[in-house]
Amino acid sequence: MRVFHDRLVSESDRAKLKKLISDQLEQTLQSNWKECTDNEDRDTIFVDFFDESQNRQIYIEVVVKQREELKKIIEEKLVEFNDKFKSAAMNITLF
Repeated sequence: MRVFHDRLVSESDRAKLKKLISDQLEQTLQSNWKECTDNEDRDTIFVDFFDESQNRQIYIEVVVKQREELKKIIEEKLVEFNDKFKSAAMNITLF
C-alpha cells in the first residue's frame, strides 16, 4: 500500500487507490478496508518476531493497542544488533 499510496500526488488518486484495494478485499477475502485498518487509517502490521516463545516463526497481526509494545521490542532488537555488530551499528530513530 505505502509503496504506491505515498507516491500519488493528489488526494483523489489516493482515495481511488484505497477504493480499488477495498473492492479487491471484498471480492477476494470477504473483508473491507475498515476491517484491515484502524480509525486513523493506519496500515495493518504483521510480524514474525512478536512472540518468540513459538518454536517456529508465524506471522501475526499487531493490533493498534500493541503498537507501543512492538516499538519497544524493535528498539530492544536494535540495541542487541548494535551491541553485536559495533562496526555496522545503526543509529536510527523509530517512530
